[in-house]
Amino acid sequence: MMRMWQFWTTIQRVMHQTASQPISVVTAKQPGCGLWDRTGGKAESFDVVVICGALSVDHVPVSERELCNACKPGGCVCMTCRHGHDNVEYKAALEHELRRMEEEGLWSCVAVTEVENWARAVSEAGDGYVPGSVYLYRKL
Repeated sequence: MMRMWQFWTTIQRVMHQTASQPISVVTAKQPGCGLWDRTGGKAESFDVVVICGALSVDHVPVSERELCNACKPGGCVCMTCRHGHDNVEYKAALEHELRRMEEEGLWSCVAVTEVENWARAVSEAGDGYVPGSVYLYRKL
């Protein structure tokens, strides 16, 4: 299993390789930076697409194709998903779709990291942690 710091180093390396132009921290901190509606919903608009904390049951549907479509060829899509007992079917559907899209030649998997203590207090009991996964794909 890849350690978390190794995973983030991989993400930074891949994002650095895909950046078509440098983006300053000042630009990234501006309100509305990177919002989808800023592009008018055009496909292949972003070098990097990130969704964190939303890929779970009762949040958003399994929607990796939309994330992939928003990304430019050669760009990266980074996704996270928690593993809680209430999210087992969602995670299975998510991973099935990820594999299917890879088989269709839409993207390739760069890294998948399992994180033991992913999110705190998301169980019904409200204590402890649940594991999660971080997925990084490069659009072909």
